[in-house]
Amino acid sequence: MPKMSVVRFGPSQLEGLKRHLDLLLRLLQHLQWLLDAYQVDFFTRRHWSKIPPSWRDSLESMTPSDMAQWMEEEGEAPQPRSGGPFPLELLALRLEEERA
Repeated sequence: MPKMSVVRFGPSQLEGLKRHLDLLLRLLQHLQWLLDAYQVDFFTRRHWSKIPPSWRDSLESMTPSDMAQWMEEEGEAPQPRSGGPFPLELLALRLEEERA
């Protein structure tokens, strides 16, 4: 079992941590339905249709290798083949994942 360590925060760092945790909590609450979904639910409960259309357009235009590269590497997202930019909410989700 890994050894646990104690991290100490000063007052200014604690406020920043609280803000960051609050943002993460709001993001998780907003996407709770997606986090609770099983893979089979995408077919049986039509979850794909619940994803915002701008997300679907961008994700459908990516190849699996484009998506894997975008999720694994830091930097800008590849340009969706749909021609439009990535939805800001999807970019923000990726940014939060990088920061976590």
